[in-house]
Amino acid sequence: MPWRLPEVLGFDSETGGTDERDRRPTNGYALATGVKEELDWHYKQHNTHELTNAFGTEFSRLDNQPAGTNRQGFLGLYEYRRLRTDRTVDIIDCETGDDAIISAYREFNQNSRKQAVLFSNDYEFIDKSNDVGVPAHHVKYPIDMPRKSTGSWSQACELLHYLAILFGVVQLPKVTVYGVWNGKNGRHWQHEQLDIDCRSPKVEPQLERDLTILDANY
Repeated sequence: MPWRLPEVLGFDSETGGTDERDRRPTNGYALATGVKEELDWHYKQHNTHELTNAFGTEFSRLDNQPAGTNRQGFLGLYEYRRLRTDRTVDIIDCETGDDAIISAYREFNQNSRKQAVLFSNDYEFIDKSNDVGVPAHHVKYPIDMPRKSTGSWSQACELLHYLAILFGVVQLPKVTVYGVWNGKNGRHWQHEQLDIDCRSPKVEPQLERDLTILDANY
């Protein structure tokens, strides 16, 4: 969920590509409540002094925020909520755990005119799904990253956002980007907001101008 796999793989119902007849490959999503419960990792950071000693004073602002890899769960939780709000979805009620989730999808496929296809990086989950007749496909994450890559500005923005969330702080040549900070609340998370500390007096007025333009367009 944190990595927005449907969009990355190109079969999202709104952002994905089309076939030779200009048809979208999917109709929507079937979201399991058990998955949502497993993503709710709201563990707080309380040892910012260790981060500050290791990485610098910028990390002193991470207290009282989801700690370490738990921020991945937070990204997944808000992605779940985004899909539920912005896309055509079916909600599947179930408990947590692989067996309960797979069983719920099996019942959904049997009792509806739709067929859910599951995607996961977990081989065991995929094998269990296929064994009981729920179509599932393993998604392999790349082990190595290329030294150079080509992408759009939107992809660059999403990459910066993810890196800032995962590591808490990303220091660029003229600005410091905070993915989490001690004043970040639920509304900030919902709107995928970052906090930017401009270390260059030339950059700040440019960013303020760009934000004004964006606000006017919305």
